[in-house]
Amino acid sequence: MSLKASQGPSFGALAAALSILSLLLMLPGYLTPIPASPFAPWSVEVLVLATLLAATAYTARQSTRWVATAVYIGYLLYALYDALVYTAFQRHGILYEDLRFLTNAFYLISEQAEPTMLLTGAVALLALGSLLAMIPRCMQALQHGGTTPAGWALLFGLHLVAWPVVLWHAPAEEWGTEHRAYREVREDDRLRTLTAQIHANLDASRQLRDLLQEMGDAPPDSAYYAYTDLTLTDRPPLYWFIIESYGQVLTTHPDLQAPFARVLRRVEEALAADGWHMATTTGPAPIRGGRSWLAHATLLSGAHIHRQVLDDRFKSHPSYPTLVRTLQHHGYHTIGLQPPNRARPGLPLRDPYQFDTALFYDDLQYEGPSYGWGGIPDQYSLYFTHENILPRDQPFFLFFAMADAHALWRHGLAPYVDHWERFNQAPTDSDGAARRWIRQHTQSTRDGLLPDSLTQRLILNQPPEIRYLRTVTHNWRLIRDYLQADAPDDAVVWVFGDHQPPVLPLEDSDVPIHIFARDPDRLQPFLEQGFTRGLALPDAPDQQWPLEGLYSLTMRALAQYNAQHNDPPNEAAPLRPEGVPYRMLAP
Repeated sequence: MSLKASQGPSFGALAAALSILSLLLMLPGYLTPIPASPFAPWSVEVLVLATLLAATAYTARQSTRWVATAVYIGYLLYALYDALVYTAFQRHGILYEDLRFLTNAFYLISEQAEPTMLLTGAVALLALGSLLAMIPRCMQALQHGGTTPAGWALLFGLHLVAWPVVLWHAPAEEWGTEHRAYREVREDDRLRTLTAQIHANLDASRQLRDLLQEMGDAPPDSAYYAYTDLTLTDRPPLYWFIIESYGQVLTTHPDLQAPFARVLRRVEEALAADGWHMATTTGPAPIRGGRSWLAHATLLSGAHIHRQVLDDRFKSHPSYPTLVRTLQHHGYHTIGLQPPNRARPGLPLRDPYQFDTALFYDDLQYEGPSYGWGGIPDQYSLYFTHENILPRDQPFFLFFAMADAHALWRHGLAPYVDHWERFNQAPTDSDGAARRWIRQHTQSTRDGLLPDSLTQRLILNQPPEIRYLRTVTHNWRLIRDYLQADAPDDAVVWVFGDHQPPVLPLEDSDVPIHIFARDPDRLQPFLEQGFTRGLALPDAPDQQWPLEGLYSLTMRALAQYNAQHNDPPNEAAPLRPEGVPYRMLAP
């Protein structure tokens, strides 16, 4: 090819290749909730690759192109990985932790697979394959750009524009979204290029590895061991209802604020008329968007467990004084109700908290139609446990990880029946009868909690935020009906979220926290700690309660009530609003 002959087409081909490769790297940002690059639709990495290829226009042409293609595909795969992690967890990737989720991700994808999803996935893979097939030709065009003065002029001009923006203007103007996942290891977390994100990911992975090695140097805290010395002559039944994805976005999203306030107001009115008293606050969860088991570990351990590696370490210590073991010491029968959990290859079923009774999928004797991600509707799980498991002659603690609101609210509303045993009488065949039965038993969903304008339409035809609202409202209906008809009169009931929901835009990790009791004196310890009366979520609570602080607050409330109503009085239980350090507690 002569220089003169290549001047025309090489310039246009170079510009087209730069555009295609840049847009391809930006594609995950357009298709998922991950914040887009502030330089979109141009990529600094593509500009650097193009320049390096142009510099090798006359030497080692083919081998250089293959190396550049491999590097580019590595960038593209990282962009896809980071976007998927952000979609699932509302954070950017941390390889040291994310590799532990591969097995979980496989089962989640396989269990959520439907014909339409499989077809969409196949089309997406074909489209991705077509785009990948274009990469070598684009690399060739980039390399040919180095054979023409016009190509070098284009590259030189782009460098003159790009680097002042990357190094000076973008930082000065604070371009780019804050990347919270890396705030622990970087002062400036506005990562504006893909290379900077990869570097921060590796840095955060190293920091997390070092954290595990340094945990033994953290100061010990014996507070939770002191709880076994309390005298609890009054031991009310305790319920912890964890509503999946129940987040404070319900009070900040413009389409959810008013209808959700109505839900809480009507639930409060119904329960107050039945003799219940309520108090509410909010608090940050350790995670956002997913990984509910880390929120469960935080609640039951009283430590801020926001990383899988911390959860693995915590669960490797069977003598840790969790809330479950503390209540067992005081004579409580503890029940862990986690209906979706079942054994799978590579994911053995285990109960690290050692509940007296651990109820998983196969323990619930469910024979009805499979609903949603968990398979078993929460109404059935709760009432099966109430009728068959809850003791009548012993105080109990029920930890119920609810499942109806799981998996992006894609399954419509769960069926709701007049008696829980009707679920096992429903058809389960595959000819559509089961689906028709579910639709038939979700017709009466209004129940006065939401306005008719939101409930008359088919739920799957509504936007995701409204589907989310209707699913949370369904859970509130179940809790309201259970408290009115079946909960013991002396019960103390908690209702809170495990994390903010996935997909919806979020600004923080706060979740609502509610406490219920018929005896108003039981609420006094919570009101003294910043809770407000009623179910309405305060705009600016006097004191937020992180989920890791609820363990100590529960024990303080039990001890304080006993001190007021029984002899001998208790010493005040140690209060740890921020939980305890990661190091295993000193005995």
